[in-house]
Amino acid sequence: MSDIQIKNSQKKPFKLSGWHFLGIMLSFFGVIIIVNIVFVTRALDAFSGLVVKNSYVASQEYNEKIEQADAQKSLNWKLDLLVNAKGADFILNDKTGKPVSKMLVTVNLRMNKNTDNDMVLILNEQNPGHYIASLPKGATPPNGSWIITMDILQKGKLLYHYEEFRGLNFD
Repeated sequence: MSDIQIKNSQKKPFKLSGWHFLGIMLSFFGVIIIVNIVFVTRALDAFSGLVVKNSYVASQEYNEKIEQADAQKSLNWKLDLLVNAKGADFILNDKTGKPVSKMLVTVNLRMNKNTDNDMVLILNEQNPGHYIASLPKGATPPNGSWIITMDILQKGKLLYHYEEFRGLNFD
């Protein structure tokens, strides 16, 4: 009788069955699909993907933009732009370090995922080469990634165009 109990108490060796393999495969691909869904939704929340409204029109303006960039590069201006909860503070000097005066400076602040908080600031010259503007009254822009576009004009002619992505903290 003791011999029979010993044989029954031994465990059977594990066999990988079709059901086990199916569970492993579903778990493996399930994890991959969940991770992909998380990455795609976070990417779409961070950037809409819209770069230009009309790619055909943008392609027609390409040569003009190249000429503008070359002219801008030859100016060799030194720019210093600060954007915070108070507004925009901008210093503009030429290549010799002298202030550049009597310019019309506009700054366009856009969030890259929605247009609800977009702002256009027209900077006023406080001192030669030093331009400032306050945020609109009641504006409470959120912290995050912003697209900053700045245009410097003189007598209606665009002299300098500047664009960058920047993380801004308005607290």
